[in-house]
Amino acid sequence: LVWLSQFHDEEDGEFVADDLTDGHILADVLSQIAPAWSDFKDNLKDNVGGNWRLKVSDLRRIKNSIMDYYAEVLEMDLLNFPEPDCNLIGEKADEEHLSRLLQLVLGCAVHCDDKERDRKSHTSELQSHSDLVCRLLLEKKKNKKQKNKNKKNKNKKIKKRERYQK
Repeated sequence: LVWLSQFHDEEDGEFVADDLTDGHILADVLSQIAPAWSDFKDNLKDNVGGNWRLKVSDLRRIKNSIMDYYAEVLEMDLLNFPEPDCNLIGEKADEEHLSRLLQLVLGCAVHCDDKERDRKSHTSELQSHSDLVCRLLLEKKKNKKQKNKNKKNKNKKIKKRERYQK
């Protein structure tokens, strides 16, 4: 989120990940990175509040525009990149899928027309963001393994009790 702050008006104050779920901040960032590919910005819904369906609709517009930008301008194939699920971002503010969407936005910034200027300013942010994403994913995986281990231990204890009771 740190690298996004350079595109964000300081007078609006700092923002958190949940602020990104309606797509407006991402649209502002993309309009600065690739103005020609940000025509969707005027079609985003204002003041969606807690209406996750409207958020999802706007996020899909943004994601589709980004995917088109990668394919048509950058001529990059994203078949191996796991697509962000806009439903999970809009409805549940899912961090993993929000991270994927942010990676796509960051990729646009790194590969845009002003890439030399942006590459210098974004290189350290890219590294720290990548590290953060990796840490989050590893932590999720570790938590999942721990839950599975706890579940197995619980099942073993239940089976032991059942055998003991017989």
